Amino acid sequence: HGVRTHIVPMEEERLRRLARRMGYADSRALLEELERHRRQVMEVFERVFHEKAPLGRAPQRAPVGVGAPSVEALADVLRKSLERAFPRLAVARSLIVQGLERALNPKRAVVNFSAWIAELATSEVDRAEALSWLQVELPRLLGFFGTSDFLAHMAIRRPALLERIASAAGVVKETDRAEYAHRLRTEVASAGDGDDLAPSMRALRRAWTEELLRIGYRDVVHRAPLRQVNAQQTALASASLEVASELALATLRRKYGVGEAPAIFTLLGLGRLGHNGVDYGSDLDVILVYEDRAASPLARLSAQETYSHLMELLIHILSTITHEGYLYRVDVRLRPGGSASPLAQGRSAFCEYLRTKAAVWERLAYLKAFPVAGDLDFGRRLHAELQALILQPRPGEAQTLARDVREMRDRIEREKARPNSARNFKFGRGGMMDVYFATRYLQLKHCIPEPEERGTLPLLGYLQEQGALTPAQFESLSAGYHFLRQLDHALRLLFGRPLPVFPVQRATLEEVARWLGYASPEELEREHWEHRRRLRAAYEEIVG
Repeated sequence: HGVRTHIVPMEEERLRRLARRMGYADSRALLEELERHRRQVMEVFERVFHEKAPLGRAPQRAPVGVGAPSVEALADVLRKSLERAFPRLAVARSLIVQGLERALNPKRAVVNFSAWIAELATSEVDRAEALSWLQVELPRLLGFFGTSDFLAHMAIRRPALLERIASAAGVVKETDRAEYAHRLRTEVASAGDGDDLAPSMRALRRAWTEELLRIGYRDVVHRAPLRQVNAQQTALASASLEVASELALATLRRKYGVGEAPAIFTLLGLGRLGHNGVDYGSDLDVILVYEDRAASPLARLSAQETYSHLMELLIHILSTITHEGYLYRVDVRLRPGGSASPLAQGRSAFCEYLRTKAAVWERLAYLKAFPVAGDLDFGRRLHAELQALILQPRPGEAQTLARDVREMRDRIEREKARPNSARNFKFGRGGMMDVYFATRYLQLKHCIPEPEERGTLPLLGYLQEQGALTPAQFESLSAGYHFLRQLDHALRLLFGRPLPVFPVQRATLEEVARWLGYASPEELEREHWEHRRRLRAAYEEIVG
């Protein structure tokens, strides 16, 4: 169209034309290739910049106006963007400067805000209302657009969303799983219930994008507490699984006929999903378990076939890349037998496996398992049964448990922390995995079930209450884990994906330090190493 842009078109026809012009069969092929290249570029980025000079050797800053525009110069650029988009909008220069000063990266704020305001001007909005709203919200909008490219690009693709999101962002009201499911379900219902899943998948992505952007706006602009942000994202992920499973089951019923029995199954969330810790870019670790004493809910398929097909379709609904993107990568590899086993597990066989065959690493992983979607009554009964089976002492385990846990932790460090083991704050020494293995080891050793409040920090408090942690161990583990989760969240916010390696790029470090409230990158790095040292000492004291 003769216009230079870095935004992939969202309209289906424009995307289809772009795909054809670039030699792709359809828009899906183009998007899959784009995602592949993005991942490759990020991998190269990580390899290159994690081997740069040490932090202390900071690069020379360019003088103002030479590669580093002043806030005042950027304010002038932004005023011109506003005037082009909304000629009648009169905004004081001081208001723009105020907004740019609160942005993590003022230049990023100008680039993203300018792209967004241009899109907003061509969308179907009430211009009078937009003018009034922009004058009030401008400083906060600039702070938002100057923080996260990942969230900014979501807003640019749907420019009118921010007005209703921002107007309610200051209201402190947590949305639960049921409310998220209702909102997603309502949007999906508006797409109709034909055999073609594409309209429903588009509707689900539109609704999900709005909800995630709502969470992100409150996170950035109003600095919502991290535990609240994680809880909201976990609720949204659980609701997405719920609605996707309903959509999958309805599709299968139209194809294979309705059986005599209702569908009785649960989706067990593991990892962050099971422990109330979903964050930007999180994969969803899931196991589908169905009641194998009940008949099949489909007329022409067995129960095993039904639920395996349901899981397959659910993964397709959530993970397929469309021109609206995808919701989550769904990981089902933690099921018993891994990729060699069926996608769905019958309750009896699953429980028998845990009773007789589960390795220590599986019991550690399944301790976090929690029902997040499906028949929640069935899920709650199954959860209680799983906790009892997992914590049941095994003959001779008291003598070997600590050794087994150490070996697993060491293997993960060798295999997953390289090539930047020292800076990998998830898998490296003194990283988040030390906390994971220490707490799970104590649960198995002392037969301590999960507390009512899910999450690693509540679990640490509960373990101290039960006498399994000393006050000093609790302090080291809880303070260190809290710090590393804040660091992890800041990097996810900046990059839109997990990046569990302490950065070495000066610009990134400055932004992370500012987001976390540190006076300098050097102060942030000193605290990072000190927490890692104390975490490893506590881990070794606990596991031996």
